[in-house]
Amino acid sequence: MAGLDAKGQEAFVRWPTGLADYNALTYAATMAIEVRNSKNIIYVALTGNLTLNLETTISLAPQTVTKNIERFPGDEIVFVFLGSGGARTVTFGTGILGTAVVVGSGKNHIVTAEYVNSALGYCVKSNLLLD
Repeated sequence: MAGLDAKGQEAFVRWPTGLADYNALTYAATMAIEVRNSKNIIYVALTGNLTLNLETTISLAPQTVTKNIERFPGDEIVFVFLGSGGARTVTFGTGILGTAVVVGSGKNHIVTAEYVNSALGYCVKSNLLLD
């Protein structure tokens, strides 16, 4: 739901008017994710331990300009961690406040984080083991 507004800047329609952002990400040991909607669903199939950080700026293509990502209290990220192989540890880093999650072999976890303010960032509010 993105386009350019009258000033040539990227226009973005946030959830619930627009769709929630859904991303199935390829695993890397350290990941920096970009979330800019009020509802974000992130799937990661874990093949090793993960440190997860949030990006604080976005690049506005085709321009070479970056701008801070706007976040509002109540914005939410739903992480779906799909376990495979041995137990995997997910550590929350920059922008996400919460204790590490251990995803058991062949198990799946859903972790929900909500944006509180610029000092705290996103705070993990639920951790649900599936399977």
